[in-house]
Amino acid sequence: MEPKGLAVPDALETGGGPASPYPCNPPNQRLLCEQIQELMKLARAAQQPLGLLLLGLDGVDPSARRFPVDSRHRMISAMQRLLGESDILVRLDDLDYAVLLGGACCTEAQLIAASLLAVLQSYAAASAGIAVYPDDGPDAAALIDCACRRRASVRHPPI
Repeated sequence: MEPKGLAVPDALETGGGPASPYPCNPPNQRLLCEQIQELMKLARAAQQPLGLLLLGLDGVDPSARRFPVDSRHRMISAMQRLLGESDILVRLDDLDYAVLLGGACCTEAQLIAASLLAVLQSYAAASAGIAVYPDDGPDAAALIDCACRRRASVRHPPI
C-alpha cells in the first residue's frame, strides 16, 4: 500500500534547470511546505515540537533513479511499522522520503531516524537530515532547508 502524500515527479518535472535545495520537484515542494505549515499550527497551539526527517537512498546511480516497485513497497511497509499513528510518511520520489513526527523532540527524532535508516540501509547506502520545530526554524521553508543541509552533510555519493 502506497502512503498517502505527495505526487511522484516525472522526468519532465525533474530534468534540467539549476539544482534545488529541496528534496523534490516544485509541485511537491509546495505540497510538502503546506503540509508542514498545517502541522506547525497544530504544534504551536499544543506547545509541542514537530520533527521533520528527510531520508533517502544515496547509493543508487542517479541515472537509474527508478527503484523496483516490489522493493519499494517492502521498504515503505517496514518504515510505516516503525512510525506512530500520528506520524506521516511521504514519498517524495523513488528514493527520497519525508517523515513528519508530531510531538517529537530532537532526541526522539534521532532515534526514529536511526530505525528508519536501518531499513533503508538494507537496500542501499542511505542518509537522513533532521529538523525540529521550533528549535530549527519558524516555518516550513526553514525546517526543510535545515533538514536538507543536515542530510547533505552526511550524504553518500552514488556508486
